[in-house]
Amino acid sequence: MSDVREVAVLGGGAWGTALAVHLARHSHARPRVALYIRSEEQMQDCRAALTNRRYLPDVPLPDSIALTSSLADVAGADLLFAATPVVELVPLAAALKAAGAADPAVKVYSVGIYEQSLTFYLRRPVTLVDYRDEFDFGLQQQPELAIPTIPAFVARWRADAAAGVRNVAIIRPELIADLKRQGVPLRIVAADSRRAVIANL
Repeated sequence: MSDVREVAVLGGGAWGTALAVHLARHSHARPRVALYIRSEEQMQDCRAALTNRRYLPDVPLPDSIALTSSLADVAGADLLFAATPVVELVPLAAALKAAGAADPAVKVYSVGIYEQSLTFYLRRPVTLVDYRDEFDFGLQQQPELAIPTIPAFVARWRADAAAGVRNVAIIRPELIADLKRQGVPLRIVAADSRRAVIANL
């Protein structure tokens, strides 16, 4: 690790925070450590409190850890650790499967978000919608692997519903109200505080 000057930890849960603290305090090479926290609000709270009050409240954050909610800030890191929380994802993955995601004929979308462990639990790929971040370079090469905008997704979702083709999606909850206002056919299969599973039939 002596050649590693910048390390980034992706995930502001207990595991990601603990890993960032350990690297900042105990790494012999003393690299610059950045902790990526997806929520801007959560990141700002950690910065103000100098601790992760939500997930690891008893552990102070060293001043040397750079906190960020922008993936662009960690894109140049020499080493990346993915420490995204998965405990809440397991029941949602089960709900997706129950809604038909295990069936290859069912189209599965990830709308406005991407959970790195989702494809592992589903044992299949998903189509990204309105999400690029770490996939930006790859999607520049193969744009057909994603749907770039919510309106384009809605058009496909509606057409498939009209044709009786099942679609399911994991989606940011705040997007659902807007879809309902547009009269988009959907039913909520499951939800937690950060994600929801919807189906078109």
